[in-house]
Amino acid sequence: MNADKLTEELDQLTASAASAGIGAELRQLENQLAGVKQTTFVASDFQKTGFGPADVRSLRGAGEVYLLPLTPRATANIYVDSVFSPEEFVRSNVELPLHVRLRNGGSQAAPNVQVRVFIGQRQVAAYTNTVPAGEMVENTMRVRLSGTATQYCRVEIEEQPVTYDNTYYFTLKPSGRIRVLDVSGSGTATQKLYPNETIFAYTQLRPDNNTAAVAGADLVLIQGNSRLSSAWQTAVAEFVRRGGTLVVVPPTTTGLRAGYEQLWATLSLTSVRWTSGNAAQEVAVPNQQSPFFKDVFAEQTRQPDMPVATPVLSWGRSTTDVLQFRDGQPFLSGFRSGEGMVYLFASPLQTGFSTFAEHPLFVPVMYRLATLSKASEQLPAYRLTDRAVVLRPPVPATAGAEQVYKLRNDSNAYVPTQQVRNGRLYLQLPTPMRQPGYYQLTLNDQVLTTLAFNVDKKESELAQYSAEELRQLMAAYPNVHVYEAGGERSAAAQLAEEHNGTPLWRYCLLGALLCLLGEVLVLRFGQRRERLTAQAA
Repeated sequence: MNADKLTEELDQLTASAASAGIGAELRQLENQLAGVKQTTFVASDFQKTGFGPADVRSLRGAGEVYLLPLTPRATANIYVDSVFSPEEFVRSNVELPLHVRLRNGGSQAAPNVQVRVFIGQRQVAAYTNTVPAGEMVENTMRVRLSGTATQYCRVEIEEQPVTYDNTYYFTLKPSGRIRVLDVSGSGTATQKLYPNETIFAYTQLRPDNNTAAVAGADLVLIQGNSRLSSAWQTAVAEFVRRGGTLVVVPPTTTGLRAGYEQLWATLSLTSVRWTSGNAAQEVAVPNQQSPFFKDVFAEQTRQPDMPVATPVLSWGRSTTDVLQFRDGQPFLSGFRSGEGMVYLFASPLQTGFSTFAEHPLFVPVMYRLATLSKASEQLPAYRLTDRAVVLRPPVPATAGAEQVYKLRNDSNAYVPTQQVRNGRLYLQLPTPMRQPGYYQLTLNDQVLTTLAFNVDKKESELAQYSAEELRQLMAAYPNVHVYEAGGERSAAAQLAEEHNGTPLWRYCLLGALLCLLGEVLVLRFGQRRERLTAQAA
């Protein structure tokens, strides 16, 4: 293949946004060349985000390896590091704060970078940023979504010369209502609490009702001396195992404890114990640094009054302690069980056992328990290099039917390796899927949702190893050689010199010619002087 043919072949190649990086390629090279004496040339920019000391060790048994580091000119490269909102829910027709973080992965500052943000076909923001080399800049804007459909969104950057990462794709979808199922009798405080907010879809069921409603809930609240039958125990345990959130308030009647004990055993809450003879005590002030109470409290100038409760339950270690008594014993704790969470109150909420239901802290705590139960079905954006995408299937799988999930982008369709486990869909992205953009997730040709995929941001970090740094990394590996292009000699000249040594035949030939010339001169002019001397005699 001559130079022209090689250039033609290179022009036909397409860049893959799903590249595993030069490090992974070199590890694969070692596997291919194990035990084979072969010479390999590697031309790369050797980005520091994709190549490191661990990858150097993989070259130990790869035969003779020659590294040719490319040295592009210093430049800036702006890319979108992330897009996020501090709000837990995206609501239709309500302003949403949207944060966009830009990062400069180059070695030079980027002045006056043009940035535009689109929600669908509508441009919602436009601004300029100056981003210093290696630093990040964050901007906040307020957007409003209309309707309930998924919105195709993107951030566009105008900069040169690195352009492959100038568009960041993401999706925004208004959140559905939080489905709260209250298993209780009448007269509980939550019957007036949750219906006051439109974000909650509240349903109350008596314990003797059908358990079918449990499967469709986000939060199940058991309280008010509910008698838990075997059917309820099984339904609730399966609900938690699949990722649901369960809140249990202990009963005041001792005759109902057996059903709760069986439920705790099913949920593997082995450290929960009934207690008796406890005196009422005050609940400690919440830890305002806890993620549970994020943005709940305003700045306080005095010690607040706290509720009083009489504990009837105690337990050992938990996943998270939300509220505690002043003596350090838990009042409200969360336990991880399967894919879900179980929250336990140490005291009943009825009058005579606790004043928590009348305290101002009751509303934010119960609202927070409900909002934490609403798991997002998908993220706003993914990377093409993600090992797997985890989703909540928008529709349940039909028993006995073949389920084939596909990802479609324009006319291209990909069938990822897929598995439905504990109510979640795990998709392993196929290698040919390399184009950033929007992909429709389909099940048996029915569109379920749309996912946004972007290039790996590691590729946007342009920092690379120099030839000298590579030589230091390769010092312990005599089979690895580093050649630096540019300067007085090319990499090809350096390679030829090492293999062939310094070519001396030219100097030998020149010396021989000089000797012949000298001999000719001596023969010619030396004989003439001899004849002239004889004539003079």
